[in-house]
Amino acid sequence: MFYFKFFYLLLFFNFYPDTVKLDYVYDDFIFENPLYKNSLQITSEDRILKENDDFYFDGKKISFSKTFKDVKIIYIKVADSLKIENYKYKNENVAEEIVKKDEEKENNIYIAGVKGISMINQNNSLDIDQVTEFSINGNIDSFWSVEGYINDNSSTKDLGLNIPVYQIENFRISLKNLNGTQFFLGNSILKNNWSKFLNFSKEIFGLGFISNFKSYPINFTYSTDKGNFRSTSFYCLDGILGPYRIVEEKNLFDYTITPGSERVYLNGELLKNGEDKDYTLDYYTGEITFTNKQIVDQNSYVYVEFQQLNMNSLNSGYNISFGDELNDLRFLYSNEGNQIFDQKLKDELSLYPSDSSYILLKGYQFVGAGNGEYILTDSIFNFVGRGNGDYDVEFYYVGFGNGDYIYSPVDFSYIYVGKDNGNYSPYRRVELPFFYHLLDLSYSKDFKMGNYDFEILTGLYKKNRYNLQEEFLKDFSYLLSYESKRISFKSFSSSFSFKLRENDTIFKTKWNKKNDYGYITNDTTFKTPFREITFSVQPWFEKIFKSKLSFSKLDSFNMISTNFNSDTLFNNAFDLKTNYFLSKDSFVYRNESITFTRFFKFLNFSFFIENEEKSFSTVRRGIKSFTSKRDFIFEFRNEESFKDSLKVKKIDAFKFEMNRLHDEKLTGSFMAEYKIFDENNTKKNILLLNMFYKKNNKNFYEYILNTYITSLSIYDLVETYVYVGKGKGEYIYDSQTNTYIYDRIYGDYILVKENKLSSEPFSKRNLNTSLRFYPFETSLNFDYSDLSKNILETKEINLNQSNLKFTFLSNRILKSSITPFFNLNYERSFYKNISYFKNSLFDFGLKNFSDINYSIFYRREDELREEKSGKYDINSNSFVFQFNLSGLHEDYNFSILYGYFYGFYDYTALGFSNIDGNKAEFSSDIERKIFSNFSFNITPKVSYTLYKNGDDIPLNINYKYPKGVYFENTLSFLYNTNFINIKISHIMDYSIRNSLRQRVFFSLFTYF
Repeated sequence: MFYFKFFYLLLFFNFYPDTVKLDYVYDDFIFENPLYKNSLQITSEDRILKENDDFYFDGKKISFSKTFKDVKIIYIKVADSLKIENYKYKNENVAEEIVKKDEEKENNIYIAGVKGISMINQNNSLDIDQVTEFSINGNIDSFWSVEGYINDNSSTKDLGLNIPVYQIENFRISLKNLNGTQFFLGNSILKNNWSKFLNFSKEIFGLGFISNFKSYPINFTYSTDKGNFRSTSFYCLDGILGPYRIVEEKNLFDYTITPGSERVYLNGELLKNGEDKDYTLDYYTGEITFTNKQIVDQNSYVYVEFQQLNMNSLNSGYNISFGDELNDLRFLYSNEGNQIFDQKLKDELSLYPSDSSYILLKGYQFVGAGNGEYILTDSIFNFVGRGNGDYDVEFYYVGFGNGDYIYSPVDFSYIYVGKDNGNYSPYRRVELPFFYHLLDLSYSKDFKMGNYDFEILTGLYKKNRYNLQEEFLKDFSYLLSYESKRISFKSFSSSFSFKLRENDTIFKTKWNKKNDYGYITNDTTFKTPFREITFSVQPWFEKIFKSKLSFSKLDSFNMISTNFNSDTLFNNAFDLKTNYFLSKDSFVYRNESITFTRFFKFLNFSFFIENEEKSFSTVRRGIKSFTSKRDFIFEFRNEESFKDSLKVKKIDAFKFEMNRLHDEKLTGSFMAEYKIFDENNTKKNILLLNMFYKKNNKNFYEYILNTYITSLSIYDLVETYVYVGKGKGEYIYDSQTNTYIYDRIYGDYILVKENKLSSEPFSKRNLNTSLRFYPFETSLNFDYSDLSKNILETKEINLNQSNLKFTFLSNRILKSSITPFFNLNYERSFYKNISYFKNSLFDFGLKNFSDINYSIFYRREDELREEKSGKYDINSNSFVFQFNLSGLHEDYNFSILYGYFYGFYDYTALGFSNIDGNKAEFSSDIERKIFSNFSFNITPKVSYTLYKNGDDIPLNINYKYPKGVYFENTLSFLYNTNFINIKISHIMDYSIRNSLRQRVFFSLFTYF
């Protein structure tokens, strides 16, 4: 993954860019000019920083998440003759830039773009990447205009995690005239907001026509969906913000859910996506996590609509619509179906009955005795080596605990570990290809006496279009409703409504309509009725109360609901609600609630009581106190549940919330909730606490504190290393120590972090604080998180995992040209029964900020790592000298290090050994312009390590202290004009252990 990401980034940096170098950075960095999309790269201590993790970039400003040192910012700004006039955002804020030239041109058409290609040769393997960005905008003549864009990235390598599907073949061009007629080709959004049965918004790719007949819009599209439509619903767990899985499938190399396609409802309220908003959604794993702004419990009902990518079975066809929600007459005709392009799969699907919801597509093939890698024994594939088996098998990554096999990096094979104990499977799931004809016709009219609404939905469909023996099934639904105008007599007024509805649910399911009505059955599930008859009346007494009474017949059930409310009675508010579902003999579900609120000048009080009966009865009561601006809230709630007159559960909950938004100098919020559970004679306490505080004293200091604690977390973090190919990952595997080591250039594995359901609950704690002193360029950052068996436990033996990061640095203690500085970094991570890691680094010395910038300092570093296979502990003392020379056409950076290291390693396969020795290292980074358009960059690094005792046999020791001479270098030649950018790079390293490794990189970009 990282291998591809690294070169994907280089696609945009492989010409002579602008570069900013900073010793330390801890504040915002603002550009005077906007930048080309994807042109930004930031490194810190030779590590590439991740956007939306280490920093946030909005097009002109970089906001860093914490303090970084030795920072290099590489970017390409939009030329002065160009300006970005408009951004269109879609799918995770990927901007499609419409770039125009300032000067007026003939026909007023503006074109801008970039075309690039890069090639890399390593181990006699050639990989090619290409990128195209193109935009056009302007008037063809006085009547017609054109606008469009192309954004395409592709590679000969496996795409990896960093290239989502929507960035491939992302294309649109449209022609418009002054009458509103438009022809388009490429990406578009198909919507329907007026139907009572179908309500959708989906991303499509195809061609279309948009026009108007009088005031009626007309739309025609012939297109392919970028995925299928799904919906799901669930109840949350008490106090658990997530993650909650909304899809069963996982996809390691592409998105499982189309980014931005989801609509998430919590108890009927539409939520917003974002870490600073209501929830976050992992589009790869299909897991949703609510933020601290949403406190959920067992009564929190979540409904999610989303578009799910399925490149094996694309939905395509044509749609014709007339009218929209602003018109009285509307209709939609749709003819669509899932397309399968694999003839072998078509033949296989023709044999599947329609009552199957999906098929399992096998990834194995019998290739003959002695021609494969695996043998099949008792339905289990066993690896026996190339030329020794009977089967070739392709395994699919299906997520932690969802497969039966794991990957073995020792012999590069897959091993059976038992049902649902692995991450891989030789099968993948494919839904049956659906096909339908659909007609939706709607008419509504507003008359003097009221509003009439009539709609018919009908169609024919096949659940498996490739089963030729299957006949088309029919679907018919209709809606007839009437809502009267309000009739008034003095202070009294009233209105009434009537609705008759009958619906089949097949198209509603396929088109992803939200279940906005229905009833709860005796097993507490939510069911949509087939037939509904509803009558309601809404009497009002002006300035006294409002009310609504409804009676509905839903299939064989009756529903009666009432609502009386008033907020004008002597500074009081009153609200009474009842809701009953009845069968012929008894209540299926009942709910009554009453709320009374008393308003005072500074503080308000609210009392409520609720009774609910379904499979068991529940009584809720409580009191709430709050200010008029709701910046202070206190609430107490009691809940008791009974079954057969016996108390089965009791909950006492206390909630306190305070918000202070004073001004830009001070912002703060505090929320705490404490619950006492008594269920089946088992007691447990749940605490949820969240606090945020920020204070800024102009340009002197800034302080931020963020704390989150919950005493009930049932998810545990699991790390899995997945093999993605030679040189395409971030980690390499060391078989001697059974460990994975970070290697951004030659790695074969990527690290996938997932949450699994733990066997026991944990307390989750997180504390993050930062302090900055601007005059002294000093900052402090502290970040701690853990999972503990008890909320008060801090001993490591009681922790399941913990992570601690601490940074304290001062870049300029004195204002003189020569000043002392220091830097302290401490990091510790612990995963029970997996690993323990601790690293500390301390720099202290002098810096010179005159014409020749240099620094000389002492460095102390300690590192300890423990894993199942063993551990190592290494300490070092070094002296470092760095200096920089910069001119108009050159930039020279040099670093010299000499030090002493000592420690030990102890691994099961290698035994115990003390190590100590000396290390000398020289490195530089030289950039120089040779001619006006020609430059070169060279970054050599050479070191010599002498072991007095021990050796570097463990690979993780070798990566830190390679024995003998080690040399690495990148030599790049760059040619840059306003039209073309060319870069040729030679990357190599040499060590006694790996001998010589090298690669050649070439890229070419043209701008127009």
